[in-house]
Amino acid sequence: MTPQPHRSSFLRAAGVLLLLSATVAARGQAPAAAPAGDTVVLTPFEVQAAVGYTSPVTSSGTRIRAEIRELPFSVGIVTSEFLKDFVAFNDYKDSLAYTSGVATRGNYNQAYYVRGLQNDGQLRNGFFRAGMFDAVNVDRIEVIKGPNASIYGRSSPGGAINVVTKMPTPYWDTQLTARGSSQDMTRFELNVSGPLTQNKRLLFRLDAAKQNEDFFYDRELYQQESVSGVLQYRFESGGRLTLEGDWLDKLQEGPEARTFFRRVGGVITSQLATELGRFSANPPQSFLNRELKAGNLTFEQPLTEQIRFRATAHASQRLDPSYRTGGDAFYTVETRTIANRLADLQQGGTKYLAFQSDLLFDFKLGPTEQKLLAVFDFGRDTGRDERFRVAAADRNNPLFNVPVLNVDAPNFFMPDRSLLRDFYRNDRTRTETKAVFVSDRIYFAEKRGLLLLGVRQDWVHNTSLNYLNRAATDERRKATTYQLGFNWKLAEPVSVYANHSTSFRANGQIDPATGKPFDNQKGRGWEGGFKAELLDKRLTLTAAYFDITRHNVVRTNPVTRLQELTGRENSKGFELDFQFNVTPAWLIFGQVTRMKARITVDVQDPTLVGFQLPFVPDLNYGLATRYQVQRGRLEGLYFTLGLKHVGQITTNTSSTPYQRNYRQPSYSQLDGGVGYKWKSGQRSGHRVALNLTDLTDEQAFFGDRIMSKGFTATVSYTLSFR
Repeated sequence: MTPQPHRSSFLRAAGVLLLLSATVAARGQAPAAAPAGDTVVLTPFEVQAAVGYTSPVTSSGTRIRAEIRELPFSVGIVTSEFLKDFVAFNDYKDSLAYTSGVATRGNYNQAYYVRGLQNDGQLRNGFFRAGMFDAVNVDRIEVIKGPNASIYGRSSPGGAINVVTKMPTPYWDTQLTARGSSQDMTRFELNVSGPLTQNKRLLFRLDAAKQNEDFFYDRELYQQESVSGVLQYRFESGGRLTLEGDWLDKLQEGPEARTFFRRVGGVITSQLATELGRFSANPPQSFLNRELKAGNLTFEQPLTEQIRFRATAHASQRLDPSYRTGGDAFYTVETRTIANRLADLQQGGTKYLAFQSDLLFDFKLGPTEQKLLAVFDFGRDTGRDERFRVAAADRNNPLFNVPVLNVDAPNFFMPDRSLLRDFYRNDRTRTETKAVFVSDRIYFAEKRGLLLLGVRQDWVHNTSLNYLNRAATDERRKATTYQLGFNWKLAEPVSVYANHSTSFRANGQIDPATGKPFDNQKGRGWEGGFKAELLDKRLTLTAAYFDITRHNVVRTNPVTRLQELTGRENSKGFELDFQFNVTPAWLIFGQVTRMKARITVDVQDPTLVGFQLPFVPDLNYGLATRYQVQRGRLEGLYFTLGLKHVGQITTNTSSTPYQRNYRQPSYSQLDGGVGYKWKSGQRSGHRVALNLTDLTDEQAFFGDRIMSKGFTATVSYTLSFR
């Protein structure tokens, strides 16, 4: 079976002509300003929603508002405007393609790597959650580079992603959006915000989205639904009480199809069976269903002019049942069959309870100005994991399993779940963390210099219970992490900076050999670089060199499927991010990342030393532009064009030669778009857009052997009321 040709050549030709006809470009029409008298007064913990594709201000890097230029580390930001213009709904692969240091694992998969090191959990408004987001309620995505455990506790030393959601507005703002694509995707969005009382002290916000997609692999369907709400009351004293809630459900039928390795003459090779095109061996009845429910309650109050208090309680639950075929499947060329398919049922999920309190002191001491932040953190993470599979004695019995699939006449039989008699995993784990964190931003030399000092002490309590053998563990540990940073303005437009920091993450997984949790994962890194705002701040750039090491890495053995404590990983390299407003109408932005991420010690398999870390290219870059007509009869017409490149990667550290030796080729992708915005009356606005993805329509593979969709045309329409 070979890939079918796309039937959208007319759309593609028309779109390319529209893009090529753009001889001028515009930065884009700014959204309508808030009505007079509705200006939002920010607290030190907030950042104003940005107009454009990035922002000069962040709150993620230090937990309080700061200019990125003055911080002694790198922070990358993309805003909701970028997510809309480049149709990046719920995938870091698309939304962070033009942000340096970020790599991803697959399509609609929130596993990500910052500066070469994997992080399996994102932050959402400063709280951990197990992946999954939808852009419908996202104001901005901030990438905090380097070891940051002293700020947020458990983390990867490479960095973390913080998704910042939209807050209510004191004026009415409603948007309805519909999208459809040539790849059988439909998406609908609703955004409503405004005051519930005449004095505008009680505000609310509601965001919802529904997306369906007939995926580009056969029999793979994707559906995601998301609803979130915010209720906020503003006190006369300047305090705020904010209640947030969100629900997200992601269902994949026939999930996570990958291109198979070819088996020729009885030998499994490191070559992919591209001749199968979009064929998927996953049965239609297989599924992966992730559901997430979360809520926050936040109280903020100024105690004096120099002291401000904030406290947040958080609760979330994620369920992720799945029923799918596992095993190391491969394609035999001579018989046109796919072997080694095993049915696997997983049930379980995680619950997370947390509390944070922040006390901010803003004061002067001698010739210095200081912002001293004192934090108390509490978190309790409880996980349950139950797994069933076909028993070894039944794996060749057609009543229980069809281990070999004929490509030309596929039998997608999967046994009834009650027949999966090998109950091979059933355990509960709980990690409870208490921590105190103190950070001081010290400005000196008339704010030309900045010294950042931070230290954090964590107390971690791990417990686990294996219900199969009744083995239990109870471990108490502690960890101290710190950060040191320095920033100095060489001249008004140019600053140099350096930092050194550490990280840790409690490895709550159980060592099968000892029955006890693995030792804590630890990280250490340093970074140096410069930041500049040139040409009257029209050109901004950040350049950085980094060197990061982490120890005690837990990895799943691809042969035994057991978890093992391996050794040490190191990542070092260079990053460059820039944004250039060539004219008030023309914006160019992009990034370049060059790094070497390698395994430096592996006690389980010493032959892996020097091996490239999976899914992390040595080179990736992105370059994009946006142009919008600002005057005349075509005012509101805009164009986008983006080129992204991902270098060669490895995908597996298996000891199996055909997996270890596979190198996924590099690929480049050219995307473009054209849109038009206009108003009808004083309060109604319209926006239509055509986005063209992968204009060259070349076959490529990304993530974990996933074939690219090829050329895709997406049409969008938004109706807004204000």
